[in-house]
Amino acid sequence: MSTDGTAPETIRTRAPVVLVSTANEPETIRGAIVAARRGGRLVAVYQPYRHRTLQGRAEAFAEALSEADAVVLADIDPGDEPPVPGVSAAQIADHLRVPTRHVPAWRYLTHPRLTGLEATDTILLLGSPNLAGLGPGIAAAFDPRERTRVAVVYGGTSAEREVSVHSGREVHRALVARGYDAFLVDLADLLLGEASVAPFVGPNRPDVVFLAVHGTHGEDGATQGFFELLGLPYTGSNVLASAVGMDKNLTKAVLERAGLPVPRGELLTKPNRATSLPPPVVVKPNAQGSTVGLSFVESTDQLERAIEHGYRYDDALLVEEWLRGMEISVPVLGDRALPPVEIAPKSGRYDFASKYVPGATEEIVPARLLAPTLALVQEFAVRAHGALGCRGATRTDMIVAEDRITILEVNTLPGMTSTSLLPNSARAVGVSFEDLVEWIVQDALRHAQA
Repeated sequence: MSTDGTAPETIRTRAPVVLVSTANEPETIRGAIVAARRGGRLVAVYQPYRHRTLQGRAEAFAEALSEADAVVLADIDPGDEPPVPGVSAAQIADHLRVPTRHVPAWRYLTHPRLTGLEATDTILLLGSPNLAGLGPGIAAAFDPRERTRVAVVYGGTSAEREVSVHSGREVHRALVARGYDAFLVDLADLLLGEASVAPFVGPNRPDVVFLAVHGTHGEDGATQGFFELLGLPYTGSNVLASAVGMDKNLTKAVLERAGLPVPRGELLTKPNRATSLPPPVVVKPNAQGSTVGLSFVESTDQLERAIEHGYRYDDALLVEEWLRGMEISVPVLGDRALPPVEIAPKSGRYDFASKYVPGATEEIVPARLLAPTLALVQEFAVRAHGALGCRGATRTDMIVAEDRITILEVNTLPGMTSTSLLPNSARAVGVSFEDLVEWIVQDALRHAQA
């Protein structure tokens, strides 16, 4: 590496070209950028070194950095000096005349998804000594792998852990069968056990995370936020859509605002047990899986027991009108609806056992609906998917009566077991389980590159 900041050292890789310079003054930064020009887009990646260097000179640094075609800014490296209040790399960003990404934590600079760096770029690392060792890591992120590496995250800590274990194992088998470099990670071990984040960082980190988790901390945005912090693409909806989708009462408000039909009901919060909605009603936890803690209440004397049961799983409960009719679930992949699945539990009630015990429920695909109704429920599912801001695969549950269609909830991470509704619907249109798993992975990668 040069010491005068004007003759960048080249780190030789297949692609992109990564250059390193110690330039940390406007004049030497400008000279390093000019020296680095070699055709194609030149991106200056700059971490200011020491606050006093930048103090009162943000415009001068921005002017020099604007000689590049694009700039990626990191936080200031204070070195051995205390930070100066009011001095920030963001001040440079305010004055730049070229496309800019501000990546406050410099360790994220090896994540192309966050920096916007491309394989055809010439990348010039400038400023702090921190950046001198990042070149190989940045280049490694672009090295083509023989196989896409997928972390299948499953298990977790929710009441639906056992279901998630089945989903994860079946997804893993499908990925291996399709030639992916897939490995399993139990979310509970990662967060509470002896497992570490090591598999998710460094040059061997996965290209994508397949989320096969369900319930609290799996579908509600918590796990999604964890992988956002790690800078890794993941399957399913983003943090916000996941959080909204898990909150049944909030989901109803969003869908109603979008002009979609939802059941009458009210929210109870612990320890409140008073409801103005008379039986027959359904009582269910507000933020759990669709059948966890669910009770069907036919008479007033059953209500107290149902509320007590629901409070075992959540501090908030939904009490809703018990709608009679055909229960269906309509999967959506991206922007298209799959055939509705008619759910006909032998017990007459679609509870946890009916959902997960093989043979407890007859699933009819496509649902026995007249063509206009079938088209309408598919339209509703796509609209619900969009109203919540979902991506990937979702599943919208509905009740269809003679004169009324009502949306019950939207599942942002549908189950992926052999008895799950999404794979069942996909098979009806010739999409095998392996095809479905691969589509979900590729969809996540497409979103990461968008």
